[in-house]
Formats: sequence, C-alpha cells, structure tokens
Amino acid sequence: MLPEAQIEATQAALWYDAQRVGLGAEFLDELQLAVERIQTAPLEQGRLELYLGEQDIRRCLLRRFPYLVIYRVASDELVIVAVAHARRRPNFWVERIDD
Repeated sequence: MLPEAQIEATQAALWYDAQRVGLGAEFLDELQLAVERIQTAPLEQGRLELYLGEQDIRRCLLRRFPYLVIYRVASDELVIVAVAHARRRPNFWVERIDD
C-alpha cells in the first residue's frame, strides 16, 4: 500500500469514528476484508473505467462504505494506489501511477 493510500485510509477511519465511536474501526475492518479479496484474486475485480493509461488499474468497492480500493496489477506485484471515496474527486490519484 502506498503511503498516500495509508493516509487516506486513516483519515477516513478518523472521520467515521468522529461520526460514531467504533465506526472507524469497522471501516478499517471492511478495508482489510477488501484487501484480502484483492490479494486472493486480484484479477476478479473490474478495471477502473475512468483510467485511460497503460497500467492495469483495478478497483474494489468496499461492501459497507462508499470507498474504493484502487490498485495496480503487475506481473510481479500488486500495489494499492489509493483508498478513495466513490463519489468524490475522481482520478485524484493518477499522478501516483508510473506509466
């Protein structure tokens, strides 16, 4: 996970915890489940339609929260590029991709 993605996850968890104590931890648990799904079968998740570059960029929607885990699939690695709200700032993370 890129450091920027880790910061995004932490910020989202803090925001949710401010809404209701414990909700931030629930967000992080859901995020962990999504990461495990990605690690188990990275190609099962759909490609990110808004990304037009050369890399294989995919997204995994969290089941309970409106967040996407955006990740890059390469032959030898899997990199989580962003933890992004599904309805805000599309493609803000594009500069993190090495084309």
